[in-house]
Amino acid sequence: MILFLKYKWFDMIESGEKKEEYRDYKKYYTARLKTFFQENKFKKPAIIELRRGYSKRAMKIECLDIFYYHAEPTLFAPGSTAQSALDNRPGNFQLLPEWGFDREKDLIIFKLGKKQEQVQ
Repeated sequence: MILFLKYKWFDMIESGEKKEEYRDYKKYYTARLKTFFQENKFKKPAIIELRRGYSKRAMKIECLDIFYYHAEPTLFAPGSTAQSALDNRPGNFQLLPEWGFDREKDLIIFKLGKKQEQVQ
């Protein structure tokens, strides 16, 4: 799978600062994500390619987990956090707004691991 990123997000992932990638929950992605699952369980290891915009600059990176986040207002009461709702999830997603997380949207979250190779 290839994901095209804004320069800002690509650079943050490349530097190791950003550890998650967020995508709007759409049929486009759900159809392509089926290859990452077997009997409704995430298959590891999974490698995805991230591209810096539409340039040739890219990297392959390990995907540790994929999670569907549903923006249900009642799920997160005042004083609670998204993290507490996901604590039992392997990998503990961080869901940081400074990484592009938007709690108002239904999202697909990719938990990223180690860079595998740089593609130029």
